[in-house]
Amino acid sequence: TNSNFPFLSFLFPPPIQPTLTHFTSHATLLSFKSSPFLSIRIGIADDGRKKMDFDSAKSSLVRLRASANSFLSDVEPLALLLAPLLTLLVARVVQSFLRCVHDNGAKPLIVGFVMSSVKLVPGVKRYIDAEKQKVVDQMQSGTKSKRAGWMSELPKEGLGPVVIEKLKEEKDKDVDWRGKCSGTVYIGGTESEGHFAVINEACSMLVRDEMCHFFPEVMMILHDPPKSIFVLDTNKLLLTCDNLVVQFAHTNPLHLDVFPSIARFEAEVVAMTASLLGSKETSSEGEICGNMTSGGTESILLAMKTSRDYMKAKKGIRKPEMIIPVSAHSAYDKAAQYFNIKLWRVPVNKEFQADVKAIRRLINRNTILIVGSAPGFPHGVIDPIEELGELASSRGICLHVDLCLGGFVLPFARMLGYPIPSFDFTVEGVTSVSVDVHKYGLAPKGTSVVLYRNHEIRKHQFVAVTEWSGGLYVSPTVAGSRPGSLIAGAWAAMISLGLQGYLENTKAIMEVSKQVQKGVQEIPELFIIGKPDMTIVAFGSDLVDIFEVNDIMTSKGWHLNALQRPNSLHICLTLQHVSIYKDFLVDLKESVNTVKANPGPIKGGLAPIYGAAGKMPDRGMVQDLLVDYMDGTC
Repeated sequence: TNSNFPFLSFLFPPPIQPTLTHFTSHATLLSFKSSPFLSIRIGIADDGRKKMDFDSAKSSLVRLRASANSFLSDVEPLALLLAPLLTLLVARVVQSFLRCVHDNGAKPLIVGFVMSSVKLVPGVKRYIDAEKQKVVDQMQSGTKSKRAGWMSELPKEGLGPVVIEKLKEEKDKDVDWRGKCSGTVYIGGTESEGHFAVINEACSMLVRDEMCHFFPEVMMILHDPPKSIFVLDTNKLLLTCDNLVVQFAHTNPLHLDVFPSIARFEAEVVAMTASLLGSKETSSEGEICGNMTSGGTESILLAMKTSRDYMKAKKGIRKPEMIIPVSAHSAYDKAAQYFNIKLWRVPVNKEFQADVKAIRRLINRNTILIVGSAPGFPHGVIDPIEELGELASSRGICLHVDLCLGGFVLPFARMLGYPIPSFDFTVEGVTSVSVDVHKYGLAPKGTSVVLYRNHEIRKHQFVAVTEWSGGLYVSPTVAGSRPGSLIAGAWAAMISLGLQGYLENTKAIMEVSKQVQKGVQEIPELFIIGKPDMTIVAFGSDLVDIFEVNDIMTSKGWHLNALQRPNSLHICLTLQHVSIYKDFLVDLKESVNTVKANPGPIKGGLAPIYGAAGKMPDRGMVQDLLVDYMDGTC
């Protein structure tokens, strides 16, 4: 039967020769035998014993070639050469376009293209830039005049002791933040009493210790320093030891051999924070670890960098993506830009919580991390952390929980019996959290903690350098040098308050939050957004322009946060509001009535800008406005 398949002999030269045997009406047995020990048999379908006609197939190919050559005989050879290249180029352009549509959506892409095209019209770009500058100038109107007298270089002659008076003079120009700011200052009372005094003294003590270590000539002022000025014999440094808080000098935990106390303070702050978030529970696996950072943004940045590198090592992901709800903090956008992580934002549900189903739909092989907040900054609502943890665990990806606001409130609120859903390391799937000690931990500004479920994850946070001529180098955080005074201040805050102190403070602000929610609900023109779980109360209106209300409140001395999607305001309640929350409600009601009776923006108000920014279809232009504003401000 081999004669029926001449092509087989040519495909399989000796010593491997095929033998074909028909054994059914629809199949043929193809056997290969190259030695007494090797025999391969393959069944081949044989439709009704019809013979495969190799010559017929060959002639068909010849005819096809002839037809193609005849069809292309009039085409230039150069065109034949370029056609495949141009086809590949067009395919690449189409692929890039589809990728842009996939990444950004069709509407933003079309709007961006239209706006870019319009700007090509002579005079249009100049007009748009002029209008943008007007908006930026209006936004900066309150800061430009203040910057006029700022120093741009060192004075020729030092100010000496007068610098203290200068500091006091400048500080007196600050906004009166006592109770009228949303968040901002979380400690109750004034700067010279109670917990404020403890924190200030802790910071001052560490600064004096550092000065005296490097300059033994001033050891005499370490304890109970007089109000005096000491000038070193070298005339290189002027040291001022005064009851004024020393806010501009720092110890450095980079030098642990010099300041071992700082290492202990940091370790204890991290351990105490972890104990509040489940480190003592068996479900957390007992390996929770972390470091102190300069604030919530750095904590989030480190958690994102660590998750990226951990997932690269664990799953080989080289094009990382993360998924966050639209309510998540803008620090995640910053991390995405810094660390080249593709960012997906998903809508929140009707309760203004992260939409777990929407997040699930976006997870793919490049997803490294999803995010939940407890609570979210805009509306004070806790995301469904347990559902997110289950999703992350089942997909083998990381889950970061943003506890920057809630880390030092929710654990105590739960102890006090408030209905707080699970949010910490007791939830399976949570791999990292960020907690700000300088918020409701009531520590000095510039103190936060980033925690990880285990050391295997945290190791990817560190940067180790072995080939530097300056020696071997390893650093745990973004900053190399860090202010030890702030670490000491955080430690002092936690030790001085203790569990009982935090419980008392939490009860006070949680009760104020309830009263504010009730008061806002009693203003018929307003409604509360979502169901606040903690101490942030967000509210909007369908009857008055909420941004005009904000302008009136600003004129009364209040500083609230303006939100978008939906347009709204929020107040983050702190201990500063315990004694004056009734004043807030009175002023809010008056402001609403004023806007209702006299709708329209007030002179110098920002309501038109906020309103226009929310309606602009070209978000790139809004981004340009923000960048221009920042460029002229800092």
